[in-house]
Amino acid sequence: MVPQESICERKMRSGRSAFPALAFGLGLLIAILAPVTMMKAQSGLVISNKNIGTFLNFPEGVIPLFVVADVNGDGVVDAADEAMLKKAILNGKTAALPCEAAGDLNLDEQVNGDDVKMLHDWLQKSPTVKIPALYATTSLPCRNPNAFVAATLSASPGSSAFIRFFRAGLNTKTCRARIHAGSASVVASPTGDGFDVRVFGNAKPGKLIVVLLSIPNGRNYYYSIPVVP
Repeated sequence: MVPQESICERKMRSGRSAFPALAFGLGLLIAILAPVTMMKAQSGLVISNKNIGTFLNFPEGVIPLFVVADVNGDGVVDAADEAMLKKAILNGKTAALPCEAAGDLNLDEQVNGDDVKMLHDWLQKSPTVKIPALYATTSLPCRNPNAFVAATLSASPGSSAFIRFFRAGLNTKTCRARIHAGSASVVASPTGDGFDVRVFGNAKPGKLIVVLLSIPNGRNYYYSIPVVP
């Protein structure tokens, strides 16, 4: 079972939403972080000023995502992330991580030894998590300048969810998306900056639409979209 599916399904079974309730609209807050100006979206992920113009043109409700367990923000989940996470916890400096939110693997809104153990278990099977999960949260910050994608956090039957890229060079010509699981189809957006996930009318609330997203350099990610009433 892929990490993204296990995390989301556990949250839904426990009665907690797999994705926090987020007000629609970006509601961007300005944060001055020397030496560059950044903007913080409601997901908790800070966006560099070079991407703000693109981001503001996205559909309403699209929120920036981070890679679960990628605490150093290089787009890969491997032993370097485990070492950084372990050191930060031992030193009591998890807030200094490039993406503290990515260190909360079990989504309990804390970064601690339980998360290190989970990541260690994942890496026992492979030196890297081959297809890591994309996620968004408001509970912990993420200052990753390498963030590349934003998305709708949920969708109802018969509606569409949106996946949009905000890194230069990423678009529907260089990236691919397909439905890995769930009652939906995926098509390129009319603007070419991402994909539209069309949820079938017979999709059942409480289920997940899992999208396999592929970007250049052979990197693949799972993104799960909960179906809501």
